Amino acid sequence: MRTSIGGVLLAMLSAPATAAWCPAGQGFPAEDVQTCVVCGEGTWSGDGSTKCTRCPQGTWSNSRGAKDVSACRSCRPGTWSAQEGAPSGESCTGCLPGRWSDREGLSSNLQCSACPRGTWSVAHGATSAEVCTACPAGTWGSEAGASSAAACIGCPKGTWSDQTGITSHTECMDCHPGTWSGREGARTRDACAECPAGTYQPAPRQANISTCMRCAPGTYVARTGAVACRKCPSGTWGADFEATECSVCPEGTWTQGSGSIRQDQCASCSAPGCAPDGSLRVDAQLVKPAYSDLGGQARSNLRAAIAGAFAHTCDVSERAVVDVAGTNGSVSIADDGNIVAFVLSVAPDSASEMASRLYSADFRSELAGLVGRVLSGRGKAAVDVLDVRPAPFVPESSTTTTASAAVAVGGDGGSAENIDPPKGPHAADVPANAGGPGDQTADDARGSSNSETPGASRSAEDGQGDEGSLVDFWPWFLAGGGVTLLLILICLVVSRRRARGKREFADAAGQPQLAAVRERVSL
Repeated sequence: MRTSIGGVLLAMLSAPATAAWCPAGQGFPAEDVQTCVVCGEGTWSGDGSTKCTRCPQGTWSNSRGAKDVSACRSCRPGTWSAQEGAPSGESCTGCLPGRWSDREGLSSNLQCSACPRGTWSVAHGATSAEVCTACPAGTWGSEAGASSAAACIGCPKGTWSDQTGITSHTECMDCHPGTWSGREGARTRDACAECPAGTYQPAPRQANISTCMRCAPGTYVARTGAVACRKCPSGTWGADFEATECSVCPEGTWTQGSGSIRQDQCASCSAPGCAPDGSLRVDAQLVKPAYSDLGGQARSNLRAAIAGAFAHTCDVSERAVVDVAGTNGSVSIADDGNIVAFVLSVAPDSASEMASRLYSADFRSELAGLVGRVLSGRGKAAVDVLDVRPAPFVPESSTTTTASAAVAVGGDGGSAENIDPPKGPHAADVPANAGGPGDQTADDARGSSNSETPGASRSAEDGQGDEGSLVDFWPWFLAGGGVTLLLILICLVVSRRRARGKREFADAAGQPQLAAVRERVSL
């Protein structure tokens, strides 16, 4: 019995001591083992604790016996760790490509900031958004956190973009109507090819040249990149598809309408020569640059330059080209680029010849080059000659009231009366005064609305009318007076007849009463 008790006591003395809690930096290795041991790497224990606590996610510690959580170091910027109790910094993993972080202690890759849409990055463990590279021009990217340039998708055919970092194909610019592009990822507008002359394209965003449609007979397009075909103007005709110009009627014939498709639609002119007034109206269109974008001096220079080109081509003096108000050496240009001019002093039988010159491709090219030189630095210029037709010149400020006299037109130092007189055998066919109000056509009136240099009108009532106009006024005055007197006489005759009829009716109604009175008197 003594031996047994002694053995138990010896065993108790030789066993490790146990405790209810451990000092800082130590803890029980297990719940059923109440023996304090030193905390290992990635853990820590405060004073009075019974266990070692793991460092949280996003941190690590390589110290043994750590006594506070401050011993757990945060993962550096650009890295993260989902491990609890990480024993070293190697446990922190870098942010994956397409992401970055400038913060410490991240516990997930998703906490790393994603590169925005329209950018990408291949960097691992990036600490700044500077690593995110924008998708190049001609591409777009809709994926946030893209990890390679393959995430950038080319702009669709028929579109282009010169911007970097766009996020949707809708941000790619459409090729304008009249153009097309079969290239994906186009970076400039130059990738949009213009439809050939003789064809047109009314819709944007086209991807194939087959979308350029042919002009039908009776229509034409002289330049590339057109959005619509134009009807062959009066005096011309066209029988072919995909025409770039219309054929001018032979001398002495003209088509009054537009869009003619056969030469036999060119009818003989009713008057000797197709321009008996010795004047032609020219309508053109400044396609580019936009006239509304030009300043005052640039506009003035442009009007004079175009007038000079018309004069040179028609072989007349520059003063024989006038705008709708009668200003010599100028043309009228509206804000929409519509050009109207009258060319005076032309031979009556030269209408077809003048039209051929003005409609020619050489003249269009010359005119575009001239405009380009005048407006240097504003890009490529383009001018279309739309219509050339015989028309008497009627100054815009003319009036047609019965009491008005002849109108004198002026403006900017020139007037219709100052135009150089016609030269040559047909000089007598061109009136010294540009024309009368009765000769103005609907198209002339429409062109007059585009004038930019309105003339100052003078009336006979101010004592400034010319003598010929006053002489023409008196016959109408006398005729009007005669008609008025005749109407007065007719009214008097009718009034007298009506009065006489009333008296006769009254007399007839009173006869029976008068007879009765006489009978009573006799009794």
